[in-house]
Amino acid sequence: MRDTTKAFYIAAGSQYLKRIEPGVPRKLYTLTKFLTRGSLVLDVGCAGGRDSKVLLKRGFQVVGIDIVPSFIRYAKKKLKNGSFRLMDVRHLKFPSNMFDAIWCGAVLHHLSRREIPKIVKGFHRVLKRGGLITIREKWGKGTEMRQDILWGGLKRRVIYFTTKELKTIIQKAGFKIVKRSIGKDSFGRNDVKWAAVVAKKL
Repeated sequence: MRDTTKAFYIAAGSQYLKRIEPGVPRKLYTLTKFLTRGSLVLDVGCAGGRDSKVLLKRGFQVVGIDIVPSFIRYAKKKLKNGSFRLMDVRHLKFPSNMFDAIWCGAVLHHLSRREIPKIVKGFHRVLKRGGLITIREKWGKGTEMRQDILWGGLKRRVIYFTTKELKTIIQKAGFKIVKRSIGKDSFGRNDVKWAAVVAKKL
């Protein structure tokens, strides 16, 4: 699944990074309200550093990870004050209890459902006690082969989540739910909604 995802975003290329630049999710700003200046935040699936840029401007330390080499090179070039690493979310190579917060937006829907509980447990491991995580994914049920203008007309498989499903996965990993919601798309797409859950490591 991840090999397919990597190939897809390599094909989407730098044009994809330009298309997504204006669409910073509101839930990212919601997460920052809970954090103190200087907090260390992990940006999962950072792409070219769009969301990392917001976090850095607000006074947080940022480590961004992605599986696409060109995206990591782009982020390193644009954001000198961030740390960006080529890394698969299924195999987080960080010490336990390292981060104050994790931002994971539009990443899990690229994976298989059976992988996700283990990945969320990995988030729990690298997060400090009392640390916060926000997971934001496409809202709905089932899966779909989807074509989207953001992807330059390319088509790929997408997994949908309900807030209840995300809540259950996150709670089973050892988190306490702080807030959950369903929100509009930051690009104004009427056929896309987003399920978001903010949770704290117990």
